[in-house]
Order: sequence, then structure tokens, then C-alpha cells
Amino acid sequence: MTRSFLPVLLGAVLLPALAQAQALREGNIWDFKDHQPTAGEVQSQEKSAGVGPSQGQARHQQDELDVEGRQLLERAARGRQALPGNTDIYGVQPGGVVPISPAPP
Repeated sequence: MTRSFLPVLLGAVLLPALAQAQALREGNIWDFKDHQPTAGEVQSQEKSAGVGPSQGQARHQQDELDVEGRQLLERAARGRQALPGNTDIYGVQPGGVVPISPAPP
């Protein structure tokens, strides 16, 4: 009887402790520490290790991102112009009215 009682006792003691330890981890945060590095942390670590992009490369990357951002804004503006008047980007009219087209015959 002692042998069968020991696993039950260990389970009763260990399982709640394991469940609590698992609950302390949420996403990229566990042991009360954020394990997802920020862009600034990565850049400083790259710089200290001597593997970060040069000033020219960083400027080129930023220029590429600026071009992409402008293209997205222009595409969004063209999309808004294509919508019927007085609607938002989803085609919803003021007051939350959603125009519903009749079903095709």
C-alpha cells in the first residue's frame, strides 16, 4: 500500500507547483523577463559585436522602407478614390450603413 500511495502523494504535491510555474510564462515573457529583444537591443548588440550594418547600408535600408511606405500610402489613397462617394475604406457609409447589393438573378 505504501508504494501506491507515494506516486499519488508526489503527484498531489508536484502538479500544482508545475502548473503555477507554467502559468508564470506568458508569450515571450517568463521568469518575469521579456525574452523578445527590441530593435534597439539588437542594434546595440550588433554594433558591439561588430556585425551591424554600416552607415551606408543602414541608410539604404531606411530609404527602401521609406519608398515602400510611400507606395503603400499612394495605393491606399487610390483605393479610397475608387470607392463610391461618402464611404470609408470598407465601403461603410456614415452611421454604419453597409450597402448590400441585390443578389444576382
